[in-house]
Amino acid sequence: MEKDWVVVSDRDFDEDEGSEWSKRMQKGGAAQRLWRAPMKIVVGWDNQDFSLTSDDCFRISLLGMPRKKDQRDRRRLVIAMRSEEVVLSFSFLLLCLPICFEICLGGDTLKANQNITQDSEGNLVSSNATFELGFFSTAEKSGGKYLGIWYHDLEPQTVVWVANRDDPVPDSGGVFRIAEDGNLVVEYAFRSLWSSELLASSSSNRTLQLLDSGNLVLKEDNSEATYLWESFQNPTNTFLPGMKMDATLSLTCWRDSANPAPGNFTFKLTEKAETRSFVVQYQSQIHWALDELDTEASSQVVFNLLNNDIWNTKTYNYSNKTLFESKPYMYNKSRLLMNSSGEIVFLEWDEAESNWTKIWSAPENKCDLPDYCGSFGLCNRKNFIQCKCLPGFSSIHDSRSDGELESKGCVRKSASCTNEDVMFLNLTNIKVGDPDQKIYTQTEAECQSFCIDMCPESQCQAYSFNISTYRGNNSYSCNIWTRPLPSLVENYERGRDLYILVKTSDIAPTAKSCELCGTYVIPYPLSTGPNCGDPVYNNFNCDESTGIVSFMIPGRISYSYPLTWIDEDSRMFAIQTDDFYSFNYSFSSKNSTDFPFKVAEYIEDAVIKINWLPAPEPPCSQLTDCISWPNSTCRATGEGGSRCHCDSNYNWNNSLMSCTQEEPSGNHSTRLELILSATLGSLAAVTCIIAFGIVWRKKKSLKDDRASSQIQESLYESERHAWKLWSENKLLDLMDSSLGETCNENQFIKCAVIGLLCIQDEPINRPTMSNVLYMLDVETTTMPIPTQPTFFMNKRYSSSASSSSKPEISLQFDSSYEQGR
Repeated sequence: MEKDWVVVSDRDFDEDEGSEWSKRMQKGGAAQRLWRAPMKIVVGWDNQDFSLTSDDCFRISLLGMPRKKDQRDRRRLVIAMRSEEVVLSFSFLLLCLPICFEICLGGDTLKANQNITQDSEGNLVSSNATFELGFFSTAEKSGGKYLGIWYHDLEPQTVVWVANRDDPVPDSGGVFRIAEDGNLVVEYAFRSLWSSELLASSSSNRTLQLLDSGNLVLKEDNSEATYLWESFQNPTNTFLPGMKMDATLSLTCWRDSANPAPGNFTFKLTEKAETRSFVVQYQSQIHWALDELDTEASSQVVFNLLNNDIWNTKTYNYSNKTLFESKPYMYNKSRLLMNSSGEIVFLEWDEAESNWTKIWSAPENKCDLPDYCGSFGLCNRKNFIQCKCLPGFSSIHDSRSDGELESKGCVRKSASCTNEDVMFLNLTNIKVGDPDQKIYTQTEAECQSFCIDMCPESQCQAYSFNISTYRGNNSYSCNIWTRPLPSLVENYERGRDLYILVKTSDIAPTAKSCELCGTYVIPYPLSTGPNCGDPVYNNFNCDESTGIVSFMIPGRISYSYPLTWIDEDSRMFAIQTDDFYSFNYSFSSKNSTDFPFKVAEYIEDAVIKINWLPAPEPPCSQLTDCISWPNSTCRATGEGGSRCHCDSNYNWNNSLMSCTQEEPSGNHSTRLELILSATLGSLAAVTCIIAFGIVWRKKKSLKDDRASSQIQESLYESERHAWKLWSENKLLDLMDSSLGETCNENQFIKCAVIGLLCIQDEPINRPTMSNVLYMLDVETTTMPIPTQPTFFMNKRYSSSASSSSKPEISLQFDSSYEQGR
């Protein structure tokens, strides 16, 4: 049956009065919380008792509230109730409704005689139903419970504050309350697991309230404005709108996603002189620092949040220039999180997708980490391989396989301090740490001289000279660095012009190298032009205006790829490209014996590492060209042209790039050896193809024994001979006598063994062509031991009877045949 409704009050309310009513009517949270089991409320008024149920609470509504600020006319407030209830005056409702909502919905306050237990009884919910306080357990950690604050009715549960993060409650016996001494406590079995640690007080008139902002506050009942304690001043890993970051505040990450215990990373504000910096510390050491002058809009949203300056427009200036303006931002359901991996992440709730969206995070780049590349290392944010050494410096050889220096850094090639034969590397827009000394000079020349003249008392590493203007007056400053320069960052928008002191002989071009290109040293034999390096390796271009080195692949269509890294020791460089198809097409067209480059590795669809082959003797056109190459003479080659051939009793060492009396290194082949290896490799490949034909003919011969018997017997005879020499440890007898002096015996034996592997009966025991090329290419490799071929068996013997598994014993090829066998 439909219930009748009557108008109880027809009174007009002004806007202010209506707004107060709206706030009081909303107390208790979302509308759905009103549908609880009915409870009866009895209120006495004028000698009459009136009963309200939770159903009545839900049906009470305010109509006609003003929607716009400019609507200042008075609106009519209509309050309706069921007709069978007694008509109440408006003044009674004003008293009754807050009591009704408080009891029906559960409150946001906790009194001294109340507590919260682990069965969710007594949980506090903020009046706008955004936050909830109670006990929780992490999804993957069911062993303990924590008292915390989380977003109410959001899935998955998002915790923003934890009290007893160091000491979880082991079972369901945990209680949260206001203790007799006035402190907030989490207790278990009469033992305190956490306390607000306030001075003891005998006052029992204290109230705890969960505010709409998520701030949990403890206050005296007679002092609404003063908080004795608040969670915003004692955060865990989350920063919420309304908080303000100062030197007393810090965010410490969870140990991991399932453990709220304090982790290794802490976010805090540091103040030094007049400088304020937001930093992340790893076990008390600075892990990285935020740059408040970052011009990205999302970054400024975070900095305004940290400064609690979210409604104003701010202008940021640097060097008398306006960099940008930050605008107000609506921080609805947003939070700043210090996570367990060392990131600061700004997240915002997406109502449409019902998940948290990452708006900003830092550090976004490894170059943001202090000293990531180590001393005298240069970091480029845009390069995949980000670290490299400055010209005149060598890497400390603890680098990873991907080429990164892993914070080991670089050292000077000439370590001794000197003020003679020196020059300066000019680097622009460089991010560098604070100088060790500041002096005032009128000119840059004075600053430079001061740096040079510091030796031998101390080593000047670098200087920068600045001229700034303030109110029409010029100010000069000379900044000096005497300690090894920590990791530098290039292409930094607000970086310095930095001049690094180096010894001229460490970077000056010689007959072995081209001139510097920006911060890149071009090692011999790589060439950027006809007057340096080896012309065979002239596939590089230097753009002097930008300092960018490019790898050129000439052809019908020329391709150019910027270099990001060069390592002379490994004879390797790296390029970045977004078009792998064009690169593979252009590179494969040049992949011949005359092209001295080969791809070493593809990395994450962005970077390609390329090796260059060892260089032969340097080219020359006259005797004087060989002066820089001792113990050599310019002589004609059989291929045309002339090179600085080593004198008698000397051999070309392409590891040292010089003529030495040592035997050529076993790890580096001469061009003749490379040609021989390629020839032998080709023979091995052909052997595998022939072997396939032999096996096919064998299978066919099982059906027709009389076909081609003489040809097969001839082929079998050669196989028998090779196997016989192998089994007698005499494989070198297969070698033609004309190759005896020039052929590498170990390489010959390797090729012969590969040939035997290619004629194994079972396909699974034969190497693939890619395996063949790998075994030929690698200096030291392990290969399976060949098994006895079928030609020693009866011709009727079925191949299916032989083993289908690879031999368990293997051969190790390195420097000698005897070791291999």
